Amino acid sequence: MNRLQLHLVFAFLLFMVLPVALVAQGGSAPVIVSATIDYGGSPWQLAISGRNFKPSGIDPTIYFGDVKLTSLQFPSDASGVASLPSPNPKEGTYLLTVTNSKKVSGTAYLTIGAAGPPGDIDQPRAYKVYCDTGGSVSDALTQAGDGVAGLTISISGTCHEEVFINRDHVILTAADPNNPPTLTHDGTPVFVNRARDVSLSHLKITGPPSNNGVIVSNSQVTLEFCEISNKGLGVLMEGPSVVDIRNSRIHDNGGGISVGAGGVLTIYDTYVKENTGTGIGSNASTVHAVHSTISHNRGGMELWDGAAAILEQSDVSWNSPNEGIYSLGSSVHLTDSTLTYNGVAGIWVEGTSVMLAGGNTISNNTGGGIALFAGSSLAHRKWSGSNVISNNGNCGLTAIVSSFAIGEQGVMIDQSESCAIYCDTALAICDPADIVGSIDGCGLRCPDR
Repeated sequence: MNRLQLHLVFAFLLFMVLPVALVAQGGSAPVIVSATIDYGGSPWQLAISGRNFKPSGIDPTIYFGDVKLTSLQFPSDASGVASLPSPNPKEGTYLLTVTNSKKVSGTAYLTIGAAGPPGDIDQPRAYKVYCDTGGSVSDALTQAGDGVAGLTISISGTCHEEVFINRDHVILTAADPNNPPTLTHDGTPVFVNRARDVSLSHLKITGPPSNNGVIVSNSQVTLEFCEISNKGLGVLMEGPSVVDIRNSRIHDNGGGISVGAGGVLTIYDTYVKENTGTGIGSNASTVHAVHSTISHNRGGMELWDGAAAILEQSDVSWNSPNEGIYSLGSSVHLTDSTLTYNGVAGIWVEGTSVMLAGGNTISNNTGGGIALFAGSSLAHRKWSGSNVISNNGNCGLTAIVSSFAIGEQGVMIDQSESCAIYCDTALAICDPADIVGSIDGCGLRCPDR
């Protein structure tokens, strides 16, 4: 009888006795340690060994690729036999999935013959890292290897290291969400490169401002309940990265968030404030802010080269001496948002389209409310309420060598001490129901010719 022992190469440490600083947790998932195929009969027989195959005394369900195996014999929780599909499988690499009675699965890649890559265990892995007693997040990532299964690293204490993530499906989180750990380093505490589905949760990221807090390069990352402070940039996005930031605070950095060309940034319920530079900078990329605050920065938002900013129910205020939003050759779309007490202007745009979709307030800015230059355009809509531009230091709306349109009714430009609308080589189109300068009609001021 011909018998081939298939050796599975695996990179997980679920059974290794680890130092106190780093503990692996396997839970109740089936764990496949080895597999043997008996080629002497028909159909071929698969023998597997490991643990957690039948924790309730019930045989597991086993899939070989997408085929459910039959004729199972599992005399114990640690070993069993099943018949492979008939006719016998061709040479290649197949995914073996074992699901026990607790509805928890374990998987392994199984190679028959010379075809295909070496087999590799693909098990979800979980580690605890105690940084205050010598544990290291980087060591946990190294020990986990490059498998495609999910990896969760729960952290406590203060970690003095640069964490480099270049594999998919990684979660870095607090062991105790009520006592977030700190990741700090003179360099960049967290660098994510060419990785998908990476999550940073309940972390404090800080350190000297000589480098950035988090760098995301060509990756997809979610930050939740994080605080990033005292770095050069809080978050630097490079390449076509996708980043979601939720319920987080990015403050007291040189700059808040920088979004590189092709990037997509979404922030929800997040504060970007008290950064000595710009709160959010976007170059040929997209920023979507929902119910967020961008305040007390040198400038609120800066957009360049075809960037797009969408703000909903957000507050861009107290950014000085620069603008609330500065846009060059980009687009701005505002709904139910507030731009107040900013420096040069609430919104300053050049070669830009601006849409006030309703329910916005642009007031009490040191300079003007909205300043349009070099072929910019402005449109108003009353989709969710009137737009109000009032009590700004200079004109409510300034248009220089630009065109703008006040479309559907629902804009009020009320400047008690300065002009409502100032035009120079520009066109204003108003709806009769708009209120401009507290009188019906346009109420323009134009320079002498």
